[in-house]
Amino acid sequence: MIHHYVIVEHEGGEFPYYLHLQQNSIQVKEEELIERGHQTGKVGHIGNSKASHLHFHLVDKPDPETSSCLPIYSENIESWPDDAHADAFQYRDIITAKEK
Repeated sequence: MIHHYVIVEHEGGEFPYYLHLQQNSIQVKEEELIERGHQTGKVGHIGNSKASHLHFHLVDKPDPETSSCLPIYSENIESWPDDAHADAFQYRDIITAKEK
């Protein structure tokens, strides 16, 4: 199975991974500097899923084999499903972000 993904390096040693992107949709090149809002690719469909989706996680290294997950925080979350906290959302939960 071929995986289409983008790994971004942020200042401070954080690396967000964006996985399950559409084939031939990635809009960035290796070592390219990007800014907030830059389109990296289009959400795709892979594996046993029934719909397009984005797999996102934040890690401490760019190497998937040796990295460890980091917690994700957001300042613009309006509501979590069933009043859950940011560290407790589950599969299929819907998170609503408010505009800044």
